[in-house]
Amino acid sequence: MPAMIQTSVSVHVISSLLQDNLVVKTRVFGESMAPMIKNGDVITIERIDPQSVRPGDILACVNSAEILVVHRLIQINSNDNGHNIFILKGDTQTCCDAPILSSQILGRVTTISKPNSSVGPSLIDITRSPWRQINTMYTYYIRFKRSTLIKRCLHRNQ
Repeated sequence: MPAMIQTSVSVHVISSLLQDNLVVKTRVFGESMAPMIKNGDVITIERIDPQSVRPGDILACVNSAEILVVHRLIQINSNDNGHNIFILKGDTQTCCDAPILSSQILGRVTTISKPNSSVGPSLIDITRSPWRQINTMYTYYIRFKRSTLIKRCLHRNQ
């Protein structure tokens, strides 16, 4: 199950708050981003210009079902019209999400609060070192793993 907020009212409220440049804190439901973000963690989302996102960023986006999904940006491609499309994936998911457009990106996760940590509550600022570098390296690992899997599947089918 993706890390998400399921009510459309919440999605619209969060979207409005972020458009007003306010910071949003919300509890995560789901395990698709575990172990980085677990069920019950509280994330901080800040508005970001879609042109400044980078692979490795954890983004809050509205998918086609009007659900707020929090997943990692894996790759940025261009579609036939020359517009950027963004490929996201939950860390525990085997497949990437359906591509999204820049208009579907609401913000970037900047902190993760882990109230249920075994060592007590902790706050992780993923915009700072070493977390920024860890997120970037993890993204390249996912892309390499995915391309290797696709090549293996194509080789078997020949």
